[in-house]
Amino acid sequence: MSQDQIGSLINQLPASSAPVKANNETKTAAPASPATEQKLALTSKGKDIPLNTAQPTATGSRYLQVGAFRNAKEADSIRARMILMGYNAEITKITVNNVEINRVRIGPFKNDDELNRSRTELSKAKISSTIVR
Repeated sequence: MSQDQIGSLINQLPASSAPVKANNETKTAAPASPATEQKLALTSKGKDIPLNTAQPTATGSRYLQVGAFRNAKEADSIRARMILMGYNAEITKITVNNVEINRVRIGPFKNDDELNRSRTELSKAKISSTIVR
């Protein structure tokens, strides 16, 4: 699915803060430039801090995307749930066709077994996920 098709689908969503659901057939959009992308991490004091986005992730690193939301509070809620489940969760903000999307991802996973175990655990908790790099 091209960037334009994704943007078109996003623009068709109602203006409410409904999440953009991930599924196994979803392809990820091209990475945003550092000017439009900002990663957040939970610090020991529970506050968000921006991380350096200039560093690319290690080759072969794989993550599970557990949600994409227009509303930052919804994304933060899912991130908190992932942290409570024991996962390293982060929110990545991207802009697609002038719409800010908050992606919630967990990982990186060291190997396929770890990734698949996590995916199974999420599925049992009724949380859909998509593998992304």
